[in-house]
Amino acid sequence: MFTGTVIEDLMTIVDQTCERSEERTEQERLAYWYAVSRRELAQLESGLAGVA
Repeated sequence: MFTGTVIEDLMTIVDQTCERSEERTEQERLAYWYAVSRRELAQLESGLAGVA
């Protein structure tokens, strides 16, 4: 039976999808910067190998 909540249900689905998308984007951003920092650290360590 039709309850008249179709629009509210659709809005809820859209909101949930947006939240998941934002979470995924944040995770991808963090993964990128983690990879960059590891690469930069490796370069610094190799540059300092003969200093000590």
